[in-house]
Amino acid sequence: NLTQQIANVQARIQQLDAQIKVLEAVSDDVSRQQIAALRTQRQALVQTLQDLEQQQQGVSQQQQALAADQQQLAAALAQFDTFTAAGEGAAIPATPAAGEFATTPYNVTVVWQVTVPLLAKHLLAQGNTAAANAIARLTIPLTVPAGATTADLAWQNLYRIDIRELQTQVQALLAGFVSGVPQQTFQTSFNQLVEVIEGLTFRFDYRPYQGDVSDSLRSHLIVRGQLLRGTRSLNETEQNQLLDRFVALGRPSLSSLQRLFIDVQDKQGPDTLYRRWQVHTYLSAGFDRGRLPTDLQAKVSLTALPDATRDYALIWQGAMTEADEATLKTWRQDLADAALIDAVDELRRRVPRPDASTPVDPTVTTIVVGQGTPPTLPITLEAKLQLGQGAILHYHGLMTIAEANALQAAVAERDRPAIQALFNRSLTQSLQGGELNLMARRGSAKPSRLTPLQPRDLAI
Repeated sequence: NLTQQIANVQARIQQLDAQIKVLEAVSDDVSRQQIAALRTQRQALVQTLQDLEQQQQGVSQQQQALAADQQQLAAALAQFDTFTAAGEGAAIPATPAAGEFATTPYNVTVVWQVTVPLLAKHLLAQGNTAAANAIARLTIPLTVPAGATTADLAWQNLYRIDIRELQTQVQALLAGFVSGVPQQTFQTSFNQLVEVIEGLTFRFDYRPYQGDVSDSLRSHLIVRGQLLRGTRSLNETEQNQLLDRFVALGRPSLSSLQRLFIDVQDKQGPDTLYRRWQVHTYLSAGFDRGRLPTDLQAKVSLTALPDATRDYALIWQGAMTEADEATLKTWRQDLADAALIDAVDELRRRVPRPDASTPVDPTVTTIVVGQGTPPTLPITLEAKLQLGQGAILHYHGLMTIAEANALQAAVAERDRPAIQALFNRSLTQSLQGGELNLMARRGSAKPSRLTPLQPRDLAI
């Protein structure tokens, strides 16, 4: 490889330099001739070394460009797989209907006289644009075998077609044509085709748009391709709203929606168990997760604010007056998100109240991390209540001291106290009300009392 070649050339140049130095000490005619020859070799090797280094630099730039492309691709794929807000289906081409019926031809023999362009022309002249577009799905071969008086008429794609209405319009149109055997044969054959289509039984799946979802569900139901993906279980009212929204052409695939309701409800159980072991904290700034040990990287996730769609932080500055609390209560009454209501209630509990004997430092901040769609805050509280602009750090499980120290080393210095709080919560909140206790026992002696294990203060 280039690195080895460069090393070999450099070593050879050093050898030549050593030989030249020895010959310079002799200082005779033979030595001077040998020195000249060696310097010529050295000059050629220096040029070769420069060429190799340029090649190596070019390869390095190519590798850096490739790594950058791979990172961009990985970031795009990661973003696609973590969509949680409405609208991500907008760039995906919609497929309103899918099924074998869309490509299955239905053939009926007709006399080769009436043509599709002729029918479409007259339907357009009468203002029946939809019927003209529908009749364009009728196909007649361009040639007819010699001596034949019939040809196969094929109809393709039944999506958005009222075949009985089209039959009525075509019959009215044919009534104005010159009557004859070809025209009568076509009408008979077309009527037979209508009966064939009417007698078909088929199902199809309707691909909804993101905008078809009601406002209350847009952050929990994601339309992607031909899939409808849910992030929480739906109550009966929401299920009925969804069923009503997606009734397409009177023949929806209701069973697929019912399966979605069951799957999302089943998924809620494992999700709840997972969240019980998850704690989070607010950081004033993000950090490079790559600095963490590999095992720890699998336990933490970092969400950048304020662009996150499923995480937010409520930050209160200073104390809360009675007027502030009244404003919060009024705002709370209009909220429908249970998680946001819990976050507001926690904020009200934790924010200090002004006291004449012990005044509250106006620079003290109270931070509550919430999960869900970031709220729109009351304008009247904008001087005290803001949404965090930093990041949310999530940790899953019981944190070890080594993991806590690694996190403290990775975050900014001002965020290290937040890691202490995260470490403490992982040993309490993750147990859902449980405690870690220590008991000692020797042989058959009576065991000691349970001693609670308190979170250790980390070295900051």
